[in-house]
Amino acid sequence: MIFRFHNYISRQVSKQAGLSLLTAALVLAGVGFGIVLLQPLVILVLAGLFFIAAAVCLTWAVRLLITSWLYKQADEDFDEDEPYRENVRIHGRYEQ
Repeated sequence: MIFRFHNYISRQVSKQAGLSLLTAALVLAGVGFGIVLLQPLVILVLAGLFFIAAAVCLTWAVRLLITSWLYKQADEDFDEDEPYRENVRIHGRYEQ
């Protein structure tokens, strides 16, 4: 008496899973081999990306520092002791 634990559907599923794993393994091995062969190119591309990111951060930092310096200059030019300003009306809830 022969017992069959695998039917046609389970054989198809295991065959598809095996083929999928084989395809994934070959793709991963190919990418790894490509990185080994093209290592200088990959390093240059990544270094370029880091330099671009550093340039963008530096630009934003300079812009923020200049803006804060300009606000500081504007605050220093403001005179709080001046009691009256021409053409300025302050509207409040309660009129005096």
